[in-house]
Amino acid sequence: MMLGPLEASLLGILVGVSGASRVLEIGTFTGYSAMAMIEALPQEGGYIKSIDKDPRCHALAREHLSRHPKGDKVDLVLGDAMEILDKLPEDDPYDVVFIDADKKMYLRYYEAILAKKLIKTGGLIIVDNVLFRGMVAEVADETEADAAAIPSSPSSSPTSREEKTRKRHLKIAQALHEFNSAVAADERTESVLLPIRDGLTIIRRKS
Repeated sequence: MMLGPLEASLLGILVGVSGASRVLEIGTFTGYSAMAMIEALPQEGGYIKSIDKDPRCHALAREHLSRHPKGDKVDLVLGDAMEILDKLPEDDPYDVVFIDADKKMYLRYYEAILAKKLIKTGGLIIVDNVLFRGMVAEVADETEADAAAIPSSPSSSPTSREEKTRKRHLKIAQALHEFNSAVAADERTESVLLPIRDGLTIIRRKS
């Protein structure tokens, strides 16, 4: 899901105030978030490595960035994020990591980033969509999630498009709930979840 203007402004501010020069982005989409961060990078030496597995998004972002005066600061990488993270050198940390990709993979991305020390001590991991349409609150308790299931009406099939979509969204929300819980309990980091738009978590690596 693409950032809104408020989140984009906040993202740029966080990159700027942190003094970041090396940024890793997981989930390029249209390139909008990368362009929000470009403006906060130093004039000399700053760059963003942005990963996306969708060729259409990769091509669209490349087109958008080609028209941006600082677009050459973004290295667009096409491929599976976990495979690319596995190939990145250990102990070569980034200053900021921004995650806005496959929601069910958030916890794996997070663990890989910390395990390989891809984020420096004191660096920020910024994660979008952590409240996911407000549905994360619904799955915080399994009983509540079960009670929230949409009942089938006499005129609708139990395999209706709406029900399938809701089940898929609940699975995503469950994965995000597990991610949020893991981050909150992680003594390696400190974090704050901001309830703006679809939820944004800012995580700082302590050790």
